[in-house]
Amino acid sequence: MLVTPKLLQLRYHLLLSETLDRVIGYNDPVYVVGDLNVRLDCDDDASAQRPSELFDAYGLVVRVHEPTHVRGGLLDVVATPLDLAPPLVNVYDDDLSDHRLLEWSVLVCRPTPPIASVVRRPWHQMSTDSLRDALLQSWLCQPGSWTGCSVDALAELYDSEATSILDRFIPARTVTIRRRSPDP
Repeated sequence: MLVTPKLLQLRYHLLLSETLDRVIGYNDPVYVVGDLNVRLDCDDDASAQRPSELFDAYGLVVRVHEPTHVRGGLLDVVATPLDLAPPLVNVYDDDLSDHRLLEWSVLVCRPTPPIASVVRRPWHQMSTDSLRDALLQSWLCQPGSWTGCSVDALAELYDSEATSILDRFIPARTVTIRRRSPDP
């Protein structure tokens, strides 16, 4: 199979899209930084339009507005979510590379995780012997009493009996938790 530059750009675009799909929903801000090897300043170039459209779709904005290569062109990016305060991006020519050096600052404080109320049961307190005895004495283990019941009635019987048994041994309780942010 012949791997052409166009095919490589498509693969890169798919990889970037899959990565953004995974991380864009995190509670932490997402930053896309680096050399894209595509001239984002060329609006008439299809390879430049793909990353720009992808950034737009995920609510990201390129924060670099001047050439980042010695021959001109915007090849290196700092892209941040639209709702974040835009960082000031400085572009320096350090004479070490054909790419210019980008410098910016970001706020690194994590947002406070949201608090939620959830219903839980203390499963660790459940005695398997007590559960087995309660199930054996319930309607669930008396098939003779099911005669003529519809599927819906049997499903309701299962739900009500199981809930009743669990409420007797390990009642559900509402607890407040602090949702943990995903690790970077």
